Amino acid sequence: MPRHTPLIPIELDHPRHIRLDMQAIFQAERAMCLLWQKPVNILALFSETLTLNDMAILLHQGLLHEDPTLTLSDVQDLMTFDKLSAIMTAIFDAWNAATQSATADEGGDTQAGPLSFPGVPSGATPVLS
Repeated sequence: MPRHTPLIPIELDHPRHIRLDMQAIFQAERAMCLLWQKPVNILALFSETLTLNDMAILLHQGLLHEDPTLTLSDVQDLMTFDKLSAIMTAIFDAWNAATQSATADEGGDTQAGPLSFPGVPSGATPVLS
């Protein structure tokens, strides 16, 4: 039975919601392999280099549940430099929501996805310069 992955709100051209369920993650990895013309491990991508193209692919796949007519080009048009910090934060939040355990441990300790680090707040992501 598929797991319900939470929606992550984001303000783009209008309020939208990102959902990175397993299907979206698989499709994003396939699209990145085609783009870069080599195997891409989406799990390692976050710890290495996440490019604007990678972010656009993840955002596109995360928004398709809400608007199946949305194209990658449409999503790239929605990505402006003033919104990049919010987009990065929303993608990371959606990734963490998708990769968290379905249930919390008895002691309340949950193992988050690869972007969550113990002792590091999940506040706004710094802006790239």
